Amino acid sequence: MKVSQKKLATRKDWIRRNQLLSNPDVMMEDPYGNPAESWQLALARQLNDLRDFHVWKPMVVRGENGNFGVWDQFRERELLPCAYDDIGELPEMRSFDDNFSAPIPVKQGTRWGVVSSDGLNNVLLPFDYDAITTIEVGFLLLQAHLWGLYRPSNGILFPCVANEIWLDETLAIIIYRKNHKLGVVYPYTDAVFDSIRQGETDREICFSKDGVDGYLTKKGNFIPKKDYSKYPKRIFIDTWTYPYY
Repeated sequence: MKVSQKKLATRKDWIRRNQLLSNPDVMMEDPYGNPAESWQLALARQLNDLRDFHVWKPMVVRGENGNFGVWDQFRERELLPCAYDDIGELPEMRSFDDNFSAPIPVKQGTRWGVVSSDGLNNVLLPFDYDAITTIEVGFLLLQAHLWGLYRPSNGILFPCVANEIWLDETLAIIIYRKNHKLGVVYPYTDAVFDSIRQGETDREICFSKDGVDGYLTKKGNFIPKKDYSKYPKRIFIDTWTYPYY
């Protein structure tokens, strides 16, 4: 597969920067040829440029058979063959990770699954789902109008039983809704809460149940706010522990 000259030039530029980084004695200019005040400043500028610039997403390609695959245009390699009816959201790739591989949601026929992009294309999640949506912490799975959560390193974190699942970035927890009630995916709680919101301070996560505000312990148990002083190990935003962090 051919790669545009622009992409090839970008790759050559990256190789040249690595050569400069490996020979600091002669590196007295920044990545754009401007004089640098010191070698340390030049190194810092180039490291910042590498980190910010060389992050990209691979491209979806279509084969002669009409099916779709995935091509890494930076390293000029095939990640997925043109064997799928549709491709989901693609992961970010980074120039310093030569062995990069990531799970990719794909569609065969009318069903979605997840496969590896390491060249083996192993099926990580069977093609049993109506839709798969990529989020920061994994994949949301839709099956028979109900949502679940999957992460390759942990498997199915949450079965497809929820009406809705989302990552609350302010609270740093994954919330699900079932039958008009709210619960937490991990540590798991039943959907018994009327609301889950930030508490009186920036650190607090407040849960409301049957008109009573309270907190969760680290084991997932609900305690009313009036009794919180008895439980020093209650959950705070900045001490929440995920199974995948």
